Amino acid sequence: MKLSFLSGWAALLLSAASLLGNDSLRLTFEGDAAKDSSQGRAVELENVVIMQAGSKAYADLDGKGALVIPSDPGLVFRSNDTFWLTALINPQARGKSNPIVSKAGNYRVALQPDGKPLFTYYSKGAWRSLVSEEPLELNTWQQIAVYFDSPSGLATLFIDGKVAATSQTQEPFQSADDTPLYIGGVPVPEKDTFVGFLGYIGAVTIDRSAPQDFPATLEVGTKAFDVPPAF
Repeated sequence: MKLSFLSGWAALLLSAASLLGNDSLRLTFEGDAAKDSSQGRAVELENVVIMQAGSKAYADLDGKGALVIPSDPGLVFRSNDTFWLTALINPQARGKSNPIVSKAGNYRVALQPDGKPLFTYYSKGAWRSLVSEEPLELNTWQQIAVYFDSPSGLATLFIDGKVAATSQTQEPFQSADDTPLYIGGVPVPEKDTFVGFLGYIGAVTIDRSAPQDFPATLEVGTKAFDVPPAF
């Protein structure tokens, strides 16, 4: 990826970064429970075990569970919105599609069967996608992040702060629904079960602006994420 290309849209990201943060979700863990420390939403645990405590707590998922956050307008993104998501994850297996964050017909972040992170959303009658050029490693804590400026069509996917995929021609957000937000899994239609991610999930945030300390060059950037060491 050429630096001249990156510098062409760095100003746009930095202008968003100058805004005060507008948290839509900040998933944290306390004891054996999870909560949204940004807006105080309840988080239901469906076949999920919380491991450790304090700042190093995380969710242990066996591919049959999910964290469920009830429907809330603050979790819906529309055509004029900016979307910024970060998630600390530690995948333990490959071979199937693993949802990380899913808002039904609005947006999803997942791992493909080959382990490559994927950001997809519904617009103009189809699912629009951005896929990482590199897969995540197994048995290792990594942070995936998605930036999507819906009005301009600029979307970028990061792994540990490094650009993994980018597009300047994405269609805007279109669909908005009243379904719950699912983390780590999705419900199986007409069954009281879930299917999803096999591994560990730590902090998850969803904001309406890029972080204020977004790196100006967009080249490297674990410093922009404060990724903690592996547990």
